[in-house]
Amino acid sequence: MVVVNITGALAGNQFEPSIAVNTLNPNILCVVAVDTSTGPTLTGFYRSIDGGTTWSTSILPNPPGYAGAEAPTIDYTFPSTFIVTVHVFNGFNDGTIVSYTSFDDGLTWQPPVIVQAGYGTVIHNDEPLIAVDRSPGSPYRGMLTWAIHH
Repeated sequence: MVVVNITGALAGNQFEPSIAVNTLNPNILCVVAVDTSTGPTLTGFYRSIDGGTTWSTSILPNPPGYAGAEAPTIDYTFPSTFIVTVHVFNGFNDGTIVSYTSFDDGLTWQPPVIVQAGYGTVIHNDEPLIAVDRSPGSPYRGMLTWAIHH
């Protein structure tokens, strides 16, 4: 397998990556990372439909009122759904978790939905993690589990 630098042509830095693969079509790979190519820390989204040979790059929009994003994570569920969770903030003291969903293998995304609001220094949500149960015999197949670090 050839090593491909997904973000090599982008300005800024890209870090804290998370990757998911469509298990029904492993040529479809989706990656999220913190991305500073346009200035502030935002959620970079990178997609390949040819097994990782070539990649498209974009930025997922923050919800209104939020200036930055970090700690993105992504997972996949059947048949063509990708879900992203991200820690967004509008100042030093706000940690809110939002979720994005794509029902078409990462081609388009639903607007971000706040799933856990931050409240100043009292509740500062950070580092969301998600996992989808894809076990064939599981009664929870297709269900998403998520956790956050406070």
